[in-house]
Amino acid sequence: MREFFDRFKDHKTHRITSDRLTKFHGEYSKMYRFGVPLAPKNLAQLTHPFYGYLTAFPGLAFTYEELRSVYVN
Repeated sequence: MREFFDRFKDHKTHRITSDRLTKFHGEYSKMYRFGVPLAPKNLAQLTHPFYGYLTAFPGLAFTYEELRSVYVN
């Protein structure tokens, strides 16, 4: 996941902006399938641009550690 994060991050701030998270998740999930112990609806609420609160804040950006902590929680 770190490799994909590094591809999508802003190289000046080392963060992914909220408007790029959907593309980041989409590209990552094409290459790496993984089981998520959440109902699909709940996962969509985290990441999907029409549901997700991670992508709903203009100007919000995440470091790798911050994004990883969302997944751990």
